[in-house]
Amino acid sequence: MIDPTSSTIIPERILPISVPVSKTNQVEVNGSLSDSVTTSKAQQLQTKLSNLPALRPDAIKQGLLLLADPNYPTSLMLAEIAGRILNSPDATQGLA
Repeated sequence: MIDPTSSTIIPERILPISVPVSKTNQVEVNGSLSDSVTTSKAQQLQTKLSNLPALRPDAIKQGLLLLADPNYPTSLMLAEIAGRILNSPDATQGLA
């Protein structure tokens, strides 16, 4: 399957947003331990996302620079992408 977070196809200058995540807790349910996840930071993430501009001038500039670069994507990037495509499951298998 193709990994959408591959650093080979995402320019290194674009950094992800850092949001603290709560650790998984174990709670007792009906006498046995069960995992639980706290989503208290979800609203904080939603607020940060809603404050981002729809169009980021820095990302547009980076895209235009890459578009104008005759050496982008590199042969190594193309080989990596081709390998991932060839090794990904065939979505048409199992269809009748």
